[in-house]
Amino acid sequence: MSLTMRLEENETYQLFLVDVLQFKTDKEFLAKAPYTSVAYANSTYYGPLDSSGLRKGVGLSIFNDESYYLGAWGNDQITGYGTYHVVDGSVFEGTWKDFQL
Repeated sequence: MSLTMRLEENETYQLFLVDVLQFKTDKEFLAKAPYTSVAYANSTYYGPLDSSGLRKGVGLSIFNDESYYLGAWGNDQITGYGTYHVVDGSVFEGTWKDFQL
């Protein structure tokens, strides 16, 4: 099952996916979107946080080199189903654990 199909199962995630697609054409869009955003040394994360401030659920991390990951997070780690889009156009899709396929 593709990430798009999984996201389509939930209206909130549908809206998140639309916003990610908007990001591809308007780099400032997510800064205006109603998501939690957290800046890290190598990336900016958009999506839900747990009560401890750790990334969880489905979120988007845009790395400094403009590659990005869209998918599941758990305990502040890329863990679960998602896609990683590299600047050269490569896309890695699947089930991740600690940012490893």
